[in-house]
Amino acid sequence: MLLAACAVAAGHLDAVALVYLQRLADVPPATPALPAADEAGDRMGGAPVNMPGWAVAVEETRVVAGLVAVLAIAALAGRNALEKLAGFLYLLGLRQVATYGVALAMVGWPRRLADPDWTLWLPRGDLVPVWIPLSVAAGLVAVGVMLLVQVDRYNR
Repeated sequence: MLLAACAVAAGHLDAVALVYLQRLADVPPATPALPAADEAGDRMGGAPVNMPGWAVAVEETRVVAGLVAVLAIAALAGRNALEKLAGFLYLLGLRQVATYGVALAMVGWPRRLADPDWTLWLPRGDLVPVWIPLSVAAGLVAVGVMLLVQVDRYNR
């Protein structure tokens, strides 16, 4: 339960960052930051519309810090390597699901599963339909839960 609370809290923080980034890029509410065609060759594969380079760099550090936090929480929560892996997968997936849920509640985005979103900022950003990272996230949660259940059964 504590892992779920951590994941939802992290997802909320990610959604808040998403809202701030949308506003920074002058993107209307409920719209993702779409790639600028004239910047398609930059190191991000096309930075979001009107996104200053410094903001992209700051976002990259936020993404790395978020991954380190998820790794640290999973490492602290697990008693062995399998529990730590299961916790990491569960946390990472639930965090992404929570991000979309909170963003939907706060600004009405994503409106549809086909709405585009920036994902995998590192090493370069890619614009994909929301259903792709959401499906991957749900799969991570499912695998994490299955591993945790198996570890629990083994330890009984």
